[in-house]
Amino acid sequence: MQCEEAANKLHYTDPKEILKWAHNKVNEKAVLGSCTACLISVTSNKLQAINLGDSGFFVLRDGNIILRSVEQQHKFNFPYQLGFQSLDTPNEGDLYTTTLEDGDLIVVASDGVFDNVYLSELVALVTSLQSHPVQTISKAIADEAKYWGKKKEGNTPFSENARLNGFRFDGGKEDDITVIVARFRSD
Repeated sequence: MQCEEAANKLHYTDPKEILKWAHNKVNEKAVLGSCTACLISVTSNKLQAINLGDSGFFVLRDGNIILRSVEQQHKFNFPYQLGFQSLDTPNEGDLYTTTLEDGDLIVVASDGVFDNVYLSELVALVTSLQSHPVQTISKAIADEAKYWGKKKEGNTPFSENARLNGFRFDGGKEDDITVIVARFRSD
């Protein structure tokens, strides 16, 4: 809500400035809780983004990733977060920019997606549905993440990372699942 106000009422377009403004507003109210953040702004054909934590995004052009965020974690399963008693700030967020072309697909998702579905599988899924409405693509991604999140056996990005960090874990990780897909149109 704070980010929406910064963008619409104050006409901010820089994602880092929007996030800093919203972060200050929330801190003024001493709101309990914390969250990761992924904000994207598109002006004309220029994409600007900030990502903090283990949510993220990627931009797909003709079936190839042209830009993707990298998750930020202090240690395994402890992502950077903004909020109550967190030392992380918007200044720790990674900044990204690219020039978009007609038809590019922007996929933004929470860790409930990236922890359960390999990036290569996401790319294949999105590519196979690229001519469909973005709502169809979003739902397919969410359904795939939900399916793998409920699995008690098998390899997922989360289970592989857990094992790499000395934890015994198999299957998916039930978590929040949020997906937004946008198709860039130059007209």
